[in-house]
Amino acid sequence: RGYVENIPGAPMCGCVEQMPTVSRSDCTQVDLTETIMIEFDGSSFVGKLTSVHVDFNACRGINNRNNDLWAYMARLYYQGDITPKQFGEAGRIITNSNCNEATKFELNQKELTVGYDHDVSTWTNVAGRDQMKLNDGYGHRAFTESLTPSGTLDPDNIHYGIIFRACQSCIRTHMKIFYRRRTAIPDDFSLIDNILYQTNDGGGNNVWNDDFSLHSTLEDALNDVNPWLCPNDVYNYGDTFYGRCSPDGTQVKDQRSRFQSWSDKNDVAYFVNKPEESGLQILATAPIKGRDYAGGMALQDPNDGIIYMTGSGRDIWGDNDDFNFYPQAADGDHTAIVHASSISSPQPYEWSKSGIMFRTSLEPDSAHFSIYLTGSNGVCVQGRQNAGEGSKHWGCVNVGATSAWLKIEKRMDMYTSFVGSQEVEGGLITWTEVKSIELPGIGESYNVGLAVSSARWYAQEAVFKDYEVDAYYFPSAAPSVSGMPTIFVPSQDIGAVGVAGSASQASDERWVVKGSGSDIWGSSDQFHYVRFEKTGNVIAELLVDSFDYIYSWQKGGIMFRETLDANSRHYSLFMTGSSGISNQYRTNTGSNSGGTANPDLKTKPVWLQVSKMGNQFSTAYKYEGDVEWTPLWGPQTMNFGLDNNSFYVGIAVTSHQNTKLATLEAREFNIIDVPTPSPTTSPTAGPTSPATTRRLRKSTQ
Repeated sequence: RGYVENIPGAPMCGCVEQMPTVSRSDCTQVDLTETIMIEFDGSSFVGKLTSVHVDFNACRGINNRNNDLWAYMARLYYQGDITPKQFGEAGRIITNSNCNEATKFELNQKELTVGYDHDVSTWTNVAGRDQMKLNDGYGHRAFTESLTPSGTLDPDNIHYGIIFRACQSCIRTHMKIFYRRRTAIPDDFSLIDNILYQTNDGGGNNVWNDDFSLHSTLEDALNDVNPWLCPNDVYNYGDTFYGRCSPDGTQVKDQRSRFQSWSDKNDVAYFVNKPEESGLQILATAPIKGRDYAGGMALQDPNDGIIYMTGSGRDIWGDNDDFNFYPQAADGDHTAIVHASSISSPQPYEWSKSGIMFRTSLEPDSAHFSIYLTGSNGVCVQGRQNAGEGSKHWGCVNVGATSAWLKIEKRMDMYTSFVGSQEVEGGLITWTEVKSIELPGIGESYNVGLAVSSARWYAQEAVFKDYEVDAYYFPSAAPSVSGMPTIFVPSQDIGAVGVAGSASQASDERWVVKGSGSDIWGSSDQFHYVRFEKTGNVIAELLVDSFDYIYSWQKGGIMFRETLDANSRHYSLFMTGSSGISNQYRTNTGSNSGGTANPDLKTKPVWLQVSKMGNQFSTAYKYEGDVEWTPLWGPQTMNFGLDNNSFYVGIAVTSHQNTKLATLEAREFNIIDVPTPSPTTSPTAGPTSPATTRRLRKSTQ
């Protein structure tokens, strides 16, 4: 053909994503005629190529399309000579004028990634695909919980949440679409599933102009102005989320992004109008990838501790498992309890599984003992006695149950599973044993946690309430050992605690504070409080060594409190059971509490700090060896302890389980008085100098 030079920027030979992206590529077919001579001398064969005739002809594609590389590859595909994936890759290069593959390659060469830098003070990412996938996506009820209704009393401007789609590969008018939810979402309807995967109106639960409208900006969506129009006033549900609509009503095609379809738009993300800090908090899960489907995520409500967990996977069965796991390392004897309910899946399956698992390791073939709420087979007990063996099934009860209390007790090598019944919510739980078996193969050190497998490619969601893992200690006849002599500390129980708390400080300045109580939350608190009366500006610092686990939202740390009444105003920084470091407060006497948490900050020992400067309260933390404090939350206005009025500073501990004591151990507790600047001195930011502070050791109080 006389080709004499390379296309600028393209290699002569290379991978398909390095080739130029064109609307059409010419194609030459090479036809060979070869002559081979074979000689046999009676004992051996000798063969040689004697001539080769080469013809360069027009390649012949489908539908009589010659000299067309795409048509030629289509012919190879229909002949079965190339795979669908190979055909698809080539098709994107040859026919896609947006240069997606070439663009991605160049970005990767520069260590850049396509994405959308969303404002975390306004939006929470709930789903994404391709290079805009930040997590495995929210499930049915976690998504609904994350939507923020308007909260307005204006009857003409009520909405039930704003959803924002960012699409990097869409045309400009459709790169950002804002969905205004006009009606409440029924509990049994998964809006996120309908948006991501379906091409229908959700059985009448997601109807254009009735249940939602589309807008080009957040302001338009919030104010319900400038809604998008659809061609001939008809929304096309086959093109999910945008319906072939546009700002001016022009029909726009090919802007759909169903997450199960790789031919739809890629690099897409969805967000809801809730600040990430105040929404559900991500818990670290460990997908066990025995096969090819395992994935999912776990989210926890910082207010009530409810865990929304999704999990895809082939199954927890056979000689290797494929599921999502929320584990915590443990050794010794433990009891795990949870209430599992509200199973939701785009592909419901009778052997989907959601429940408690004790597991040796995170390997797919690990030994384990588990109790699950299944899709429709009730509560079932299964496991693997030793690593690498096949799974065992030990029976099911409560066939057809849609929710269940589950419990596993580990006592040495004996594992016992229970299912619970509860006549009224919050009442006593009656436990019935399902299976007890000796499993030495799990070992003394193991992982205990929550497991979810949809047994499908699509993830299912399970809602876990009241999850707790308690250490169990066999009674010992050994004589007690006296510790360091203790110093009197002023402490008391606040509110209606179930078990009296206590506090002590050894002469080496180590603190031990024990407290029961339902919670420090809502409109009143129940906890044990080490308290010192103060006035003025104060900084408090506490080095937390350990906090024995009772419940995920047990709390122990620094509290500034106006009075010793249960409904008093306070501002606090706590280490929790398993939800990280949490800042909580009550701004007015008797009002509901507020707060937030960082579930990633779980490492101990850790220094906590709360500072009060006038009516401005702030928090920070650091680890041993750190010089600088890392700011957390604040400043926040809290109107107590002003005009030389006294308030309390101290250590607060609540177990969140009113019949149990949680034990917090701390190595050092410092209260630093910060003098009020004189009228001629301007206050400066940053740490105060030793000349303007007075450090108080609690042993001297």
